[in-house]
Amino acid sequence: MDPEKSEVEQQSLPCDGAGEQEVWVRAEEGDDDEDTTIRPVEAEVLKAIEEHRKRDAALMTPEDVDKAFAAQGMQFEYDPATQKKTRMYSEQIDIRYQYDSSGRLQTVAMVKDNGVVLKKPRVTTYQYLPSGSTKRAARTAAIERKTAETEISLSLNLDGTGQAKIATGIGFFDHMLTLLAKHSLIDLSIDARGDLHVDPHHTVEDVGICLGKTLAQALGDKAGIRRYGSATLPMDEVLVTSAVDLSGRAFCVWEADVPPEILGSFNAPLAEEFWRAVCGSGAFNLHVVRHHGKNSHHIIEAIFKATARALRQAVEPDPRVTGVPSTKGIL
Repeated sequence: MDPEKSEVEQQSLPCDGAGEQEVWVRAEEGDDDEDTTIRPVEAEVLKAIEEHRKRDAALMTPEDVDKAFAAQGMQFEYDPATQKKTRMYSEQIDIRYQYDSSGRLQTVAMVKDNGVVLKKPRVTTYQYLPSGSTKRAARTAAIERKTAETEISLSLNLDGTGQAKIATGIGFFDHMLTLLAKHSLIDLSIDARGDLHVDPHHTVEDVGICLGKTLAQALGDKAGIRRYGSATLPMDEVLVTSAVDLSGRAFCVWEADVPPEILGSFNAPLAEEFWRAVCGSGAFNLHVVRHHGKNSHHIIEAIFKATARALRQAVEPDPRVTGVPSTKGIL
């Protein structure tokens, strides 16, 4: 399994129930990592379905979805009493539809070759959202990253309430990450173990890499978000501005010199290394400016709070936006 890929994927899809527009993928079970050979045609079918789900499904009616799958050679079976779909299949893949004890839709997907199942069935559970609902599919992501220097487990929820569960072994850094969660309203869980006997640098930078990757993963194609965010924030004698553009391009401008002071075990200039790592792996623009102020603790805390507030704006859904907020059609 790729250690940088979430074990649970969540997506938004239309469904075929009356008066329902979206499906929220809640959990997926099954082993996709069996040592099994998938023949090219089967891989192409799966790839086409997955790409269709990620790119188009949220913008299509259930009938359009069926037509798109039919174009891939899929056939359908329906319950004659309810007219709900019970099966979608081809020579390469067989997807059965069923309902759990809570009434939620489940799909059981199997890859086949001449009737022989090649992989363990994959069970996916969905939850319908009512027509006209303003709720979105959960925008969550998780990563596990292990190197010779650090071992990090990180998960987040962009639509959270600012809950934080942080353990990096660096007290001041934990404090800053807790502030980040609180002011961005992103639920954040981080368990990091690094070579602190050498220096906190590796741990701080690698946590930044993981945070950037999960931000990008949770945002998906960025459809419907505000994209831009900025905040000018005071903290006592310090004034800081942070501006964010979730552009898909990594660029960091840092005009916020921090006096080289040790805060607990945290070397103050590591704040810049952290945010450069987040911005680089998250592929967005970040501009940080310190207008005035000299206290290292205040400068760093103001930067974390201002950037958290900017991110909160940028990732927020905009009810007036349909599709990706770019004339290019992609971010």
